[in-house]
Amino acid sequence: TLARPRRQRQMCIRDSVYGSLPRDDIYLTLVAHPSNREAVPWAHVERGQRSGVRFFVNSEKPLAEFIDDWTAYHEFSHLLIPYPGEPDLWFSEGLASYYQNVVRARSGKLSAQQAWQKLYRGFERGAADTRMSHLSLAELSPRMRETASFMRVYWSGAYYFLVVDLALRRRGQSLDRALAGLKECCLDGRGSWNAATLAERLDQIAGGNEFTREYTRIVRQNAMPDFEELFRENGLVIQDGVVSDHDALPIANAIMKPQNALERNTAAR
Repeated sequence: TLARPRRQRQMCIRDSVYGSLPRDDIYLTLVAHPSNREAVPWAHVERGQRSGVRFFVNSEKPLAEFIDDWTAYHEFSHLLIPYPGEPDLWFSEGLASYYQNVVRARSGKLSAQQAWQKLYRGFERGAADTRMSHLSLAELSPRMRETASFMRVYWSGAYYFLVVDLALRRRGQSLDRALAGLKECCLDGRGSWNAATLAERLDQIAGGNEFTREYTRIVRQNAMPDFEELFRENGLVIQDGVVSDHDALPIANAIMKPQNALERNTAAR
């Protein structure tokens, strides 16, 4: 009963970021965990000569709950970049938190409005995590588990990737395309990476400075940046905590479109 949702999730990641899985030899491990109330209580990426994802699953749950679950979208997204190291967990977890919503919209599991709403709610949770406001993100990320500052670290990182994606799209690029270039050069498991070196390489691939510029800004922050202003600037209207994408700018709308549709639109221009 678990094989079908597994294949569906692989297809969603493959078709909704840059047209293929990050690596051809990704393996999956399913571990029965029947005592938890969720279909997928947790999962984690395993890296080495081969990369994979270990899922802890409640096989007693119905198929629909596995299909609707967000965990695989998050974990597969980790594999889009090399591991940046424990001090820069914000970078890795931010990318996964961003794409877990974007990819679900592109694959039809969420509407675009629902995906924006989930990003907004995530940013709200990050903003509410103020206990360590005396620490910058650069100082907090290595201590995320010690301080239980998961919300601020994860969603500050997701904010970073949203800002970068929007900035790239203003000049005809995208986060998807930058990551596709990263796949060609840098997912072979060799080399040592951190967030700064990944930002530099992604800027080289994209031909700009968006990644390093926003990296320098966000690691100094002592709280979530003003995400409501970012939404408004891109035509995403917030009223009573509800996001409307009716007047969203084309670059914001494009983020939630399927990758194949984006490629066809680019070719048409």
